[in-house]
Amino acid sequence: MKKAAFFLSVLVFLSGFSGCTVSDKKDDPTWIPPQQEEPFINSNAPVLDGSSSNLTQELIDRLETEEFTKPKNIILMIGDGMGFNSIRAAKLINKVEGNAAMEHLPIKSSASTYSTEEITDSAAAATALATGFKTENGKISVSSDEGKPLTSVLEVAADTGMKTGVIATKNVTDATPAGFTAHTDSRSNEEIIATQQLEKLQDGTLDLLFGGGSHYFTTEKNQPILDNAIENGLNYVTEKEDAASGETPVLGLFDTGALYVGFEAETNLAFMTQTAIDALKCDEGFFLMVEGSQIDTSNHSNNEYAMAEEFRAFDAAVEIAMRFVAENPDTVLIVTADHETGGISLPDGDFNEEDIIYTTTGHTGVDVPLFAIGYGTQTLLGGVDNTDIAKFIAELMGNNDFGRESDREYINKLKNRVSLSAYLLDIPINDALTEYIEKAVISESRIATTPSEAEQIKQKLDTVINCDIPFIIKTKEDNEEEMFSPYIIVDITVMPGTTLLINGVEQELSGNKFSGKFEIGKDIIDFTFEFTLRYRGKTNTIKHLIFSEYSAFSDLFDLSSEKTYDALKNISSNNFENKAFKIENNKLYIDFSKGVSRFTIPADSLLTGKDFSGYNGIRITYENTLDHEITVPSIVLSSATTTIPISPSQKTVLPQSSATVDYFYNTAAYGENIFEDIRTIRIIAEKTDLFTITNGYVFYKN
Repeated sequence: MKKAAFFLSVLVFLSGFSGCTVSDKKDDPTWIPPQQEEPFINSNAPVLDGSSSNLTQELIDRLETEEFTKPKNIILMIGDGMGFNSIRAAKLINKVEGNAAMEHLPIKSSASTYSTEEITDSAAAATALATGFKTENGKISVSSDEGKPLTSVLEVAADTGMKTGVIATKNVTDATPAGFTAHTDSRSNEEIIATQQLEKLQDGTLDLLFGGGSHYFTTEKNQPILDNAIENGLNYVTEKEDAASGETPVLGLFDTGALYVGFEAETNLAFMTQTAIDALKCDEGFFLMVEGSQIDTSNHSNNEYAMAEEFRAFDAAVEIAMRFVAENPDTVLIVTADHETGGISLPDGDFNEEDIIYTTTGHTGVDVPLFAIGYGTQTLLGGVDNTDIAKFIAELMGNNDFGRESDREYINKLKNRVSLSAYLLDIPINDALTEYIEKAVISESRIATTPSEAEQIKQKLDTVINCDIPFIIKTKEDNEEEMFSPYIIVDITVMPGTTLLINGVEQELSGNKFSGKFEIGKDIIDFTFEFTLRYRGKTNTIKHLIFSEYSAFSDLFDLSSEKTYDALKNISSNNFENKAFKIENNKLYIDFSKGVSRFTIPADSLLTGKDFSGYNGIRITYENTLDHEITVPSIVLSSATTTIPISPSQKTVLPQSSATVDYFYNTAAYGENIFEDIRTIRIIAEKTDLFTITNGYVFYKN
């Protein structure tokens, strides 16, 4: 693919020597010379030594107004061990007022990090970020069950003709860079990882590899492989001065082991990032993974000052990437972490260095920051799993099935068992599958948000997969007109001759069917309905998941109340004086074309008050009275200390129609205490849109 692209570029180059010349056109009095676009930022060379910041107001403004196009370049930056409090502590120590560079990116979200265990290590986390699959701790991009190699997004990029690169500040054979460039059952196999990386540098899969750890490439086994690669065109460099030649493939190993921390390293992360971008940028585009490796190392040592220095260098590298995005709107930039290390504890609000407390020398299971900018990155809002990041990147490259095969295998086992029962009982298969597939499988990527929850769900679903007595169960809430009902109607169909027992009591069947009403919390514990089947000497107990959609649902505001209207009028930015909004007939009309950029609803006008901790979503019904499709607004919740952006469940409202839109938020990502003191809800829309809001609710959706 890359060779074909090279020949095409040669043809394009040669075609420039045919046709009219510039001097020919100048002789034409009607010819107007093209205007040279003012260079945005490259008129000033980037600062690569940490002596000053590259984060200018001009850069921030440009990124805020940039119109992004479908990407050909993807930059993934991973702060190893970087949690939310790592950022806060580092900013304090580094005397950064306001936001770090990464915090200026418009998409602010979070990512869960668990592996097949509750708390991940860097190997399993790298596997998730690189392949879209969960695996066991210690494994590098191989499956947890059979150890099969899992395709990485870097390999997908290479297959599509993109250039590829990986940068780390520790050994390039360490867990995170290895996750994108190797496949092995143990992260300790660094010599094997180096061998595989050399192979990829020779076969065109990998174009650039920068970092430390040269001693794994000069072993008795790998030295001949390295020598052969150099003879065949590999640009092998060990000094900073030689790294910027732009020749690829290039292997830059600047120390025998890990590099010095932060800007103490002569070949620092900002320099390596700029050098890599210069070497990789091309018509076909590139994929680049950059790791700030020693945030993790420093947090393991509970050394906040070393952590802050490595964070400073990592954030400087983010600045370099942001400069490139500003000049190249066909680029997606994602900044995240593989996990949090150290369990840094900080008080809310202002704090001093003495307040920085480590609670562990190991990893924790909390969600980590995720910042992004570029085409389609709004889909990362609201909290995602780390596997979703890999899938998103692969989808940008045109691979929509990436990271999903293993999950489908499990779901297919469930489908096969349910389909067989439906066939034997002469029940429409689609009706039978709805009970399990639409209700039980929360998404294609996972069936739960934590490993323990996933294990519980699988144990219950396995009772169906392993049941050799045909049955079909269907459940529904007793009162479908209510958002939440405490009663569930259960219908079960079985084979003739089957005995059904509930709570050990045999139930009366009518035509091989049973129907009954059961109370959640009394008959249905932990959303599980348990029953036993006996048929021809066989006995099976089934733990059926009752996926009641809502366990709480409350009105958000009262549009018939004068108090609500007055509270909205008192917000000057809502621009009531300019008739930017009104309430009539229990409907809220908002005209964003009249100077409103963010419509603010204060908490004292809400029926819920300030406490949103008992819910995980907001539902709003919009009416579009216009003759064209409009984009659904985004919502930001604001507490005293934090703003929480939440994205809508759908993107548009059709002309002359209404749409009920859900906004989900992740209390675990920010801490439930944040949601106990929500001050405002802000509705953000295009400045030309007109919306009508007919009702709003808060809910807890299971």
